[in-house]
Amino acid sequence: MDKEIQSNSHRIKIKFFISTKGIQHVDLSNPGLGNPGIGATEYLFVLLATELSKQFGGDYDIGLVVDSNMRLPSNINVTVVKDVFAAIEVSKETNTDILVIRSVIDKELYKKVDNAEQIVITWSHNKIEAPLANMLSKSNYVKRNICVGAHQAFELVGHRLFNKTEVIYNPVVTCADNKSALKKPIVTYIGHISKSRGLHILLKEWKKVLDQVPDAQLNIIGSAKLYNRNVTLGELGIAHPSYEKVLKRYLLDGNGNILPCIHLWGVVGQEKNEIFKETKVGVINPYGYETLGLSGLEMMSFGIPIVTINKYGQSEIVNNTQTGFLFSRKSELHKYIIQVLKDDNAYNYYSPKCEKWIHDNFSINVILRDWIRELDLVINDISPKQSKITALKLSKQEKIILIYTKITRFFNFLPPYIVIAYKLKSIIKNSLIWQPRKKR
Repeated sequence: MDKEIQSNSHRIKIKFFISTKGIQHVDLSNPGLGNPGIGATEYLFVLLATELSKQFGGDYDIGLVVDSNMRLPSNINVTVVKDVFAAIEVSKETNTDILVIRSVIDKELYKKVDNAEQIVITWSHNKIEAPLANMLSKSNYVKRNICVGAHQAFELVGHRLFNKTEVIYNPVVTCADNKSALKKPIVTYIGHISKSRGLHILLKEWKKVLDQVPDAQLNIIGSAKLYNRNVTLGELGIAHPSYEKVLKRYLLDGNGNILPCIHLWGVVGQEKNEIFKETKVGVINPYGYETLGLSGLEMMSFGIPIVTINKYGQSEIVNNTQTGFLFSRKSELHKYIIQVLKDDNAYNYYSPKCEKWIHDNFSINVILRDWIRELDLVINDISPKQSKITALKLSKQEKIILIYTKITRFFNFLPPYIVIAYKLKSIIKNSLIWQPRKKR
């Protein structure tokens, strides 16, 4: 029987720590206007803390802790410290009930958490592999691990960390004035430009789109500098030189110029909203792993149907055939794009459904309530409800994981799935490392 949530006579003190080193130049004073062109994790920490303070400041004392001076919202108490270790010390000294931090692989960090006896919630925006899962599960004071997607959380089934893991989706701020009435055949791709984010998959299919829709335009928003401003880029200024070589096969004409129908925007901030207003179809990572991409949520809040792969967190963002399309074969990508570009009735069908889907499941007010509920559960030492995980429609791989997990209950010597997956990945990675052939 669940414990009852006890009422608290004092304002519950919550602090959010996020490293802002490397983005000090960015104006984050009004996160409600959208991501100003930084990584989603940093942006969402500031957005969530700010909105919680704004809407629940009467019952909760919300503070933001960062490790560099920058322009931040004026409605929230901001503390600048040296690093996350100092954030733990400050939290303990100020009798903070819960400190929310980003989950990172650092044994010393979680030793510090336990030694300080500071209750912590880790907010995990990336794939959790065995080393990190082990650290989080062993910490007595990491009371909750928040995943942003149910597929991301399901990978932890059978591991001790799963028992203190909950799913809370990434929030998106919606705007009433978010689209134009007239839609041209414009497609927008947004994301970090790297092989794992699959831009080359879209570009490879783009010629097939042009064959059917000759006046189609493609916006490409993002670059490899999204997460690291110091990374070296190629001639095009959007990706690592080796990956740009791949992209050039599809981006350039016979004279070496970028095709006139393709527009490279690089990293942009809130001005991307103007691009979204003109977009008819959105594409997010059609290739690799995503936990729950914020970019897709942002585009759908503008009524833009999304086309992406039927895997990972992408399948949680898109309600297939209602707010866009999930493809299983790469050859389907261009077909779905063409379907919406050529048929205004199709766009008019999907667009309002996108807005409602976002409003009902991912809007900031919905997500704030989820966070408040979880904060109260942690304060009262109550286990997570995990309703999004139990309601998850399992993929074939996840069904296998579940069967294996049930087997491990009878054979305790078998490691959790996540441990096996990590070991196999390491073996494969090491086997692919090139080694010079010995001379005969």
